Amino acid sequence: MDEQEDRIAELESKTEQNSYEFIVAELDVCFSSVKNGIRDLESGNREAAQKESEKAEMGYKTVIGFVARLGEEQQRAEVEKRWNELRARLDMLHSMLKDSASE
Repeated sequence: MDEQEDRIAELESKTEQNSYEFIVAELDVCFSSVKNGIRDLESGNREAAQKESEKAEMGYKTVIGFVARLGEEQQRAEVEKRWNELRARLDMLHSMLKDSASE
């Protein structure tokens, strides 16, 4: 490879690593939002819980657009596992919110 090709490969690698780090951070924020939403709901603050749910849902949708950029299988598998865990927790929060609305 010539110098320019080496530089392009390096930039592509950094971009992929940055995407991975962004996804991990975004998932962490989403998990925190779900946790906060559950806590808010348990404290009787349904409105705050709903806002946390919406934030987590937006992050969940954001992550999917970045997963395709991951070329490393191990990173992709880790992200998909966490993404699915987040979906399960979000669904649980949505169910709790729905139950609290009918009380």
